[in-house]
Formats: sequence, structure tokens, C-alpha cells
Amino acid sequence: MNRSTAGTFCSASPWLNVIYCTAGSLIVFENVLMIVVIIRTPGLHNIANILVTSLSVTDAIVGFIAAMAGILFAVLKPSDWIFRYIYISVAATILGTTLCSHLHIAAIAIDRYIYIAHPFFYFRHVNEKVVFRCLLGVWFLVSLYTLASALSIKTRMFCLMREVMDLYISYVGSWITLFLLCLTSAAYFRIAAISLRHRRSIASVNIAALPSTNPSQPGNDRVSISEETWTHMLKTVRFFVVMTGSFAAMMVPVTICNFLFGHVQLSKTLLNTVTMLPILQSGFNFFINIFMNSDFRQAVVQVFLCRSVI
Repeated sequence: MNRSTAGTFCSASPWLNVIYCTAGSLIVFENVLMIVVIIRTPGLHNIANILVTSLSVTDAIVGFIAAMAGILFAVLKPSDWIFRYIYISVAATILGTTLCSHLHIAAIAIDRYIYIAHPFFYFRHVNEKVVFRCLLGVWFLVSLYTLASALSIKTRMFCLMREVMDLYISYVGSWITLFLLCLTSAAYFRIAAISLRHRRSIASVNIAALPSTNPSQPGNDRVSISEETWTHMLKTVRFFVVMTGSFAAMMVPVTICNFLFGHVQLSKTLLNTVTMLPILQSGFNFFINIFMNSDFRQAVVQVFLCRSVI
């Protein structure tokens, strides 16, 4: 074990430990609040939010591990006997939970695609039991990946992203991230295409209904329902496209660096920045919900006011 380089992470910059502690604590608070809000709000009890709740659990674990890493790496020395085991546990857990977060985002995209593109199939076959089974499968795969990462890191004690991950695990993680990003983008592209096609059909119905001025006529009711459906679909597209965009903005640089670090000498500043991106991405989902989901925003206000939520 190379102890001289193993401590570079904790001794190179004390400010890095402060950033990890601060960001990790904020991420834990955000995601615990999101879980509490969803659980306390019956109006938010749906299949999509089951996935969002599981994602929040994952992100809360990421934040907790990041905060603990900032504290422990500031206190411990590389020569301490326990340092090696804590270092391996932290690195492997962050790798596993980051992958788990990506899998959840992809699962949400697939869920929304089936909900909009194949509604009859969705309401017949997709229920809470199916979703919980899928989540169990996701967590099982993540557990195996975390264990494989820990075994890979065990024989190598390194610094930062380039030196934390074994080359094999790095490439596997990079390809999985790239695949999930493409899958998520394809799902929302199809949702956007369906929404646009639906909007065009609404426009034709509106033109046909223009001569009618009696709001009690069926034609106007049909237009109103279609417009409401279009608005709901548009909000869904906007919300989850922003979530996917933040995922892409954070993970594309990480994926590129993962592919390059075995062949190109990268600066320590760049590696420090890139290493933080997957952790920071875990705190973005709360703000996306706050700014783009009015129901969630109102529920958060009600929780802080200690009022009953409907």
C-alpha cells in the first residue's frame, strides 16, 4: 500500500474537507426533507414519487458518506491502521450510491415514458408491487457493484478520482453511466415527440371547435380535457428533462475523465472538481422539485408551518 499517496486527499487541501462536510450535510438535509414531504403528503403518493423517494434515500446516503469522509479524512492520518478500511468503504460506497442514483433517474425516465406512451399497459401492469420489486433489483445490483468496487480498491490506495478507482471499475462505471444517460435521453426524446404530436392534434380539434360558442357543447369539453392533458404532459417533460439535464451536465465530464485518466495526465485541480460533481448532483433533485413542482413546493411550505397536508 502506498501510504504517501494515500493521504494526499486528506492533506493536500483542508478546504476540500470543509467543502465535503458542508455539501454532504446540505445534501442529507435536502433529501431527508424531500422524503418527509412525500410521506406526509397524500397527494404526492404515486408510483413516480416512490421512485423519487428511493432516489432521495440514495442521495442522502451519498451526502452522509461525503460529510463523514470530510470529517474523518481531516482527523485521521494515512499511517493510522483504520484509515485504509475507512478509505475503501467511503470510496466504494460513493461509487455504488452514485451508480444507484443514475439507475433511479433512468428508471424514472422509463416509468414516465410508459405512462405517457403506453397508458393502457401502464395502468394494467405497473403497480406498487412491481415498482418495489424493481427497486429491490436495483439495490441488489448496486450492492454487488459496491462490493466489486471495494475489492478492486482494496489492493490499491490512491488519491482522488484517478487513484481511487481501479481501471476496470472505472471503465465499467463509465460505460454504465454513458448507457444510462443515452437511455434516459432517448426516453424523454420520445416523450417530447409524443407531446408535440399530441399538441398538433389538439390544435386541429381547436380549429374544428372554433364556430361553437356554447360552453355546454361536447366539443368544447373535449378541447378542455385535451388542453389539460397537454399541459400535464408538458410539465412532465419540462420537469424530468431538467432533471436529466442536470444529470448529464454533472456526469458527462466525469465519464470523459474516467476514460482519459489512464492515458492522459490530468491536473489535480481538475480531478478535485470532477470528483465533486457526482456528489453535488445528489443535491440538485431537491431544488429541481422546489422550483418546478408547485405541488411539492406547497407541501414543503406546509411541513415547515407544521400544518396537515392533503
